[in-house]
Amino acid sequence: MYVVIFIFFLYLVMLAYPIAIALLATRVITAPIGIQQDYTKDPRYFAHSFQKLFDLAWAAYGGGGLLQLSREELVIEADKGPLEPYTKCEAVVYAAEQDFSPSPGIHFAKEIYARGDASLVNIPFLRAIVAKGRLTLGAGTQVGRWADAEGMFKAGFGCNLGLSATSATSLVIGRDCTFQRLYAPQIYLGTEDTLQGSALEQHDDIIPIVSPEIMRDVRYIADDTAFNAKILRSSIVSKQDVTVMRGLEVQGSIRSAKVIKINEDAIIHGNLFAEGNIYIGSNVRIFGTVFSEEDIVIDHGAIIGLKGKIKSVIAREDIVFTGEARVYGFVEARGKGFIAPTTRQRFK
Repeated sequence: MYVVIFIFFLYLVMLAYPIAIALLATRVITAPIGIQQDYTKDPRYFAHSFQKLFDLAWAAYGGGGLLQLSREELVIEADKGPLEPYTKCEAVVYAAEQDFSPSPGIHFAKEIYARGDASLVNIPFLRAIVAKGRLTLGAGTQVGRWADAEGMFKAGFGCNLGLSATSATSLVIGRDCTFQRLYAPQIYLGTEDTLQGSALEQHDDIIPIVSPEIMRDVRYIADDTAFNAKILRSSIVSKQDVTVMRGLEVQGSIRSAKVIKINEDAIIHGNLFAEGNIYIGSNVRIFGTVFSEEDIVIDHGAIIGLKGKIKSVIAREDIVFTGEARVYGFVEARGKGFIAPTTRQRFK
């Protein structure tokens, strides 16, 4: 009797197994990727945390050159004397009244706090800096941890921007820079200018439209799958690679279990989510968030996001901007970020 019951139970398990696997696979493909589409953490956390800690300590400071932060630190008031004697500055530097512009060659091993503008040229290394005005980092500057400005933040050719480079206003980052996390309402990449009036201003008059319609397992969005003057009024959910052909417009989002490739001059009104790489061609305009479980490559002239709206570009691995581009909001490479590199980056 027990043998019969056991055999019957085993039969039910074997019958249910393929059905369960099929349901699980469907759920994995069609469920949204588990990320925050609106980045809610404070992207300027490092600067805000340091400023709060410093300001509290400074209110209790009685002089003597020692300031109690998370631990007791040497502090130098930059307004009271030059820093020329230092080749390596081991003290926290505070510029309360005058703009901060140190002599070349100093290695700043501790934080810098400037209440006005700050300009660091021919400075080989700085641990961290916050400027309440504008911030300029000369070519080749190496940031150990983070850098932040209330005003425009410019970084010259070949800078390493550390863990986080942020601004309340705008970032302008030159070629051959590396990063992990960037944030500003407007980020200009691969240039030392804000590119006003350039080709990167294209399509600023478009109001994004995300259609409620969904097309499944589409591999190519070309003229024969787009309707009404090369416009596809639908989102895409696919288990396959998805390619949007040149010059087409998608009024929706695209989610793929593999690779997404957006060819040049295309417009995407919604988000891009891929479990594989995402390739964004030249002069492409994407109004939503871009997320990849692997790498993201963004070609010259691309714009991501919408002025006045904060959007995210996030890769679990690397991000490469191959030329001049613009992002409105937040960029994070969990691996490494490259801006207009002079040598081609190789991907997994």
